[in-house]
Amino acid sequence: MKNETDLIDRSRPVRQGEELNNSRLLDYLREQIPELNGQLTIEQFPAGFSNLTFLLRINDRELVLRRPPVGAKIKTAHDMGREYRILSHLYPVYPKVPRTLFLCEDESVLGAPFFVMERVKGVILRSQAPNGLDLSPELMRRLSETFIKNLVEIHAVDYREAGLENLGQPLGYVGRQIEGWTKRYYHARTDDVPVVEWLASWLSENALAQTFGVSRTPVRGALAVLSTRGLLNVVPRRGYVLKRAVRDQDLEPYADFASDDDRLVQRMAADRYAGVLPDSVSETDLMRRYGVARGALARVLNSLVQDNVIERRSGNGWRFLPAINATQLHEDSYRFRLLIEPACVLEPTFRLDKARAQRLRQTHVALLADGLEKLSSIKFFELNAEFHEFIATCSRNRFLQQAVTNQNRLRRFFSYIAVFGTERMRVSCSEHVAILDRLMAGEREHAATLLWRHLLGSSRVRPRFQ
Repeated sequence: MKNETDLIDRSRPVRQGEELNNSRLLDYLREQIPELNGQLTIEQFPAGFSNLTFLLRINDRELVLRRPPVGAKIKTAHDMGREYRILSHLYPVYPKVPRTLFLCEDESVLGAPFFVMERVKGVILRSQAPNGLDLSPELMRRLSETFIKNLVEIHAVDYREAGLENLGQPLGYVGRQIEGWTKRYYHARTDDVPVVEWLASWLSENALAQTFGVSRTPVRGALAVLSTRGLLNVVPRRGYVLKRAVRDQDLEPYADFASDDDRLVQRMAADRYAGVLPDSVSETDLMRRYGVARGALARVLNSLVQDNVIERRSGNGWRFLPAINATQLHEDSYRFRLLIEPACVLEPTFRLDKARAQRLRQTHVALLADGLEKLSSIKFFELNAEFHEFIATCSRNRFLQQAVTNQNRLRRFFSYIAVFGTERMRVSCSEHVAILDRLMAGEREHAATLLWRHLLGSSRVRPRFQ
């Protein structure tokens, strides 16, 4: 294999007709970067025609210049200002992107807007690998894993914190993407792929859940009740479509609507708790036992995979993961949470999302006023999990966030058959409100103490299962 420096993307002489005015550019560079001293050499990176990319060399300093193609008239497709702003805002929170130096919108300098940034050297993989690069299976695995890791990292960036909230049209973006890709799948489909249909419905529900800052369970229930009230149409293989505008009188403050998926999970949880559902099962057995279609079963099984309840066996069928005793799970969970969750509030990076905190508080207050009697066990669990995961999210500590989310996933399956008394739900909701009040008042130490007491009290209430 060649030396790594031999594989780095190399610049070439500038293509004819795309030359830059050397003397005018050098004068402008020295105005923007006074410490530059020496002659300017300009070369071009040959790949890519969407926007032109040039290498600027002044002594041992290397910079990169980006500008639209010569004669380009579609400003939105070659918006240098947009590209510059994105990189400038991303760099402080995601330093793997190059650091920008300046933007020039004065077209008298080079005939078009342009910006300059520092050069980041690296190997670029195109349709053909660079000569001398051995793309072994192990190297491809490492590249793929690193690619996914960086996608996760950049998608974890808070675009508001990065100052990108006014970029484009973020509201509804995920929904537009989901709708577009779902339509493409159905238009091009040749075979039924239940997992894709499950994924499309999960993404649609998840997009709504993220928009409203809630879990998917209340979203699924809300869609179902809006359909029964004639507000939504159920379109086969596409989900719900709005039929008419929603009026205030159409909605109750809060209601408990269990979906078919919830009812199926509840029956499976009861059978597992009773010991009548074996560790290894086939889809055919489950469809026959519960009288459900394959697509609905696929949705439920894939959701249970996410909760670490079940896994697909090599070959055919499914296997329930080794079950933890439900009572022992309760005790272990609370001992863990007493250590972790108060620490979330005291993290130096803790930053309260006040808008979401206010929405959570309003939901709790509405339930306390009139609604707890109608709340099922799973809905209470989801509300409780939403509150505690919200606290962990505000810590801005990914390890704490993941820890709280994972333990909720382990507990969720048996919560479908748990029995919570109205008084316990009332105490829990009241304590949640008190904690939110202290957080919104900026009293984090007091809130952490209340949270610890809340968890300790809840840990002493033994779960009952139906």
